[in-house]
Amino acid sequence: MKKRYILGVAIGLASTGVLASLAYRKFKAKDNCEQEFDNEIEKELSSDSEVLKDNIIEESVRKYYDEISDDNKISEQDLLAKIDSNEDCLIVDIRNEDYYQLNHIKNAVNVVWPYDIANKLYYLPQDKPIYIYCYTGQTSGQTVALLRILGFDAYSVNRGMAGLKRLSNIDDYLSDEDRYLTELPGTCLNITLLKVVTNYYDELIEVEGSKFTNNKIIEKDAKEMLDNDEDVCWLSIRSEQDYNDAHIKGAINIPFGKNMDSNFVLLPKDKKIIVYSYTGQTAGQTVATLRILGFDAVSINGGLGKEANYPSGWINKGFDLVS
Repeated sequence: MKKRYILGVAIGLASTGVLASLAYRKFKAKDNCEQEFDNEIEKELSSDSEVLKDNIIEESVRKYYDEISDDNKISEQDLLAKIDSNEDCLIVDIRNEDYYQLNHIKNAVNVVWPYDIANKLYYLPQDKPIYIYCYTGQTSGQTVALLRILGFDAYSVNRGMAGLKRLSNIDDYLSDEDRYLTELPGTCLNITLLKVVTNYYDELIEVEGSKFTNNKIIEKDAKEMLDNDEDVCWLSIRSEQDYNDAHIKGAINIPFGKNMDSNFVLLPKDKKIIVYSYTGQTAGQTVATLRILGFDAVSINGGLGKEANYPSGWINKGFDLVS
């Protein structure tokens, strides 16, 4: 299964696109080359020491949290305003193809989570913003984190299609005209980080159908783990004030935002970490960065929960908090 994605992103890459240095390697896609050089990618990757690889990943995560802005999200209304202004951007719908074909935001292309994303990385542009939506925002949060670490200017649409469909004028922005990524724009990616991201999506397929599908856990299963006093780490990434007001029993707090990665040293690597935010989107971003750093992290479906994402979320299921 892991070979599938490396082959997918390797097809169409030109050997002249390899920029080698001790700390940074890139491959560039060319639309006039059909050679598969999976072996060349593997050779490049094996030449990186584990220490160098870890340094590259840690630096990419540090940069991610150093540059974070507005939670790397865009509101539902702002997305529609971008469409009205004809902004040069790419809108990506990562829902299942059946849902996409039923209806989607006009001009959105379909790249299905988690199967197609790694195969389409070289089809994504690096010179324009990318707005991504899923069903509720949680898997798009993971996707946005990984894309930004690769160098894309990506943003998650607040609350996903569920949030968009709450807008009174959304019907004016829906379409059933299918669009897919077919052209290679000359994207150039760090080969070490490319391997990390493709592995991430491979691992998502491996856990499909388990309690931790999509690197999430449903509220009921999380509550059972708490009630059974299972040896896990509960991590709230809500604000310090909100954490002090109420949180899941036993949770520690590392507020989401700039430089939060400096506190990741407080987290264990020998147990599962269950992350929750307000509705799950920033928890999705956090889970993605934690996992590529080697932590076994998942997020609670719907986060702690708000009225806006009812009935998803811990408190929307009627589960208790402590203060």
